[in-house]
Amino acid sequence: MQKHPMTPKQIRAALAKAGCSQSAIAREMRVSNAAVYQVIEGTHTSHRIRCCIAVTLGLSVDDIWYVKPNPTRLGRPMTQWPGSNAREKTV
Repeated sequence: MQKHPMTPKQIRAALAKAGCSQSAIAREMRVSNAAVYQVIEGTHTSHRIRCCIAVTLGLSVDDIWYVKPNPTRLGRPMTQWPGSNAREKTV
């Protein structure tokens, strides 16, 4: 298992430095505060929330989290957000 490029503590510090809070991200994305917390902690994966956090920090999703090159779990397609390095699925 690979280590995440940023720890949850580092992500929260970067958000604070950018003048943004987890609650602000949740309001912008229309999700619960818990959903944002779980994405930051790594217990839940939401590409949409990850992209919003990455854009807020001025980084790419790959700079913050480890993203599997070929996810084995099928789900909703990855969203395309400005600044996102979303990979297209190859089937």
